[in-house]
Amino acid sequence: MSDVGVAFSGGGIRSAALTSGVLRRLLESGAEFDYLSCVSGGGFTAAAFLDWKHRNIGKNDREWHKKFFEHMRSRVGYLCSWERPLQGILDSIILVFLLLIVNLLIPCIIYGAGAIPSAFVIDYVFGVVMRKGFNCTDVPQISRGLNITERHCTRQFEIGQPEWRVYETSVMGIVYEEQLFYTLLLISGFCLWITPFIGMFSTTAGFTYYNYEIRAEGVVIAEGVVIAFFVVYLVIFFGIAMLPTGHGDASPYSYLESFARWCHAHLYHVRMLREFFQVDHVGPSPPALLSLSDGGRLEKFGLLPLLKKRLKRILIVDGSYIRSDEDYAKQILRSMDQARKDLNCEFLGNYGRDVKQEMREKYVDLSQGNQPRSYRFRVQYDDREQHNEGNERVREGEIMIIAPRHPNDGVRDSAGITWKEPGGLDTSLWGNSPVLNKEDVDQLTFCCCKCCHSSSKVLQGISEKLCMRFPRTTTVNQFFTSSHFTAYHREGYRACVESDAVAFLRGSDAYVV
Repeated sequence: MSDVGVAFSGGGIRSAALTSGVLRRLLESGAEFDYLSCVSGGGFTAAAFLDWKHRNIGKNDREWHKKFFEHMRSRVGYLCSWERPLQGILDSIILVFLLLIVNLLIPCIIYGAGAIPSAFVIDYVFGVVMRKGFNCTDVPQISRGLNITERHCTRQFEIGQPEWRVYETSVMGIVYEEQLFYTLLLISGFCLWITPFIGMFSTTAGFTYYNYEIRAEGVVIAEGVVIAFFVVYLVIFFGIAMLPTGHGDASPYSYLESFARWCHAHLYHVRMLREFFQVDHVGPSPPALLSLSDGGRLEKFGLLPLLKKRLKRILIVDGSYIRSDEDYAKQILRSMDQARKDLNCEFLGNYGRDVKQEMREKYVDLSQGNQPRSYRFRVQYDDREQHNEGNERVREGEIMIIAPRHPNDGVRDSAGITWKEPGGLDTSLWGNSPVLNKEDVDQLTFCCCKCCHSSSKVLQGISEKLCMRFPRTTTVNQFFTSSHFTAYHREGYRACVESDAVAFLRGSDAYVV
């Protein structure tokens, strides 16, 4: 029975680097697991690995494994690479312009495209009524400049001479002209039609830029193709958006309804038109839509889906942001509370004690040089089937969590911890062994390129204030050097060896109670 799972936590590129080290160790040792649950940064490693494995016909081979990790390391600066200074400057300029376009220009186009047509409609429908109130024909004739009342209290009457339009005013120095307005009206109509494409670009701009860097291809679009595209968009997509997607009874869907449901689920423009024209679905089963977001997660480890499977052994790799040593158990305790609430799970320490107290004593509150990189505890699953009157305990499981430590803080016994790869790895890329020392991590200052790294105590102090330090390097700006990646990769590999995670997944060790 499938009963082994692995969870890669969130934490941006920091988590991706750490989990890649753990994954290397598991692959080298031939450890097998049935489920892989990932959140955010942990998904970088998992998705990339599965893609490479698919390209290699699902076969595990040391040669492509080695190339895979080297490729991850070389592409660590996935948005802005400063490995080559000139390339980094160019990438930074493009990235800044991309941010300006997505956050300033695109909103102006999307929301401003309706402003001029709205002004035209308001003027066409209400313009006469609105202007009529300002035709002040019965204003008393008073000599200009004779009294202060006339100068300060009757200036508003000037707007009635001559008649004006609601939108007839100077905007950002541009003087209103009839011809200019109708030109802008035509442009607004065009902008309204391309709004769905602009909206799609704004949500995928980063990926589009990244994909362009990997493989830039020239695209030539003929004028006739563009015109034909908009005709298709206007006529065919509008017609599809009006098609029924279901009916009130439970009978099978017709071919037309099935086609409309597929278009509604897969074509953005059809969904946009249906929402714009408020087309309602009729029937008990609306088209299935799944919205993916990196926000609003229940917990940072992807642990709950594995607990729901009631797995016997679960390995968690924690690459999340840990503010201080006291917070090493903060996120996992939150996940436990969520599991108690949603899945009715119970958690015990490895020695049968309360898990919170035992975790604090054996995982958190330890002196420098004695802090472990892993902790194990137990989970008890309960039957939640509605047809059962009581909660019957059905099985137990084991959970191991792995987290990085600073070389000064973690357990320093490194005997026998070496690269298992036959012939070793390239020491210029991965170091002599997975074991890091204080100098290796303290010199990882700032985040743009290797030339930013320094052994200066002053620069290290400034860098810690701005970018934090190993093992909690900030990933808010998503800049990460290959040296950062190597350090977290080595730490993940070491933590996996030190915790004996391979034996844990294989079930070849047992609890000591």
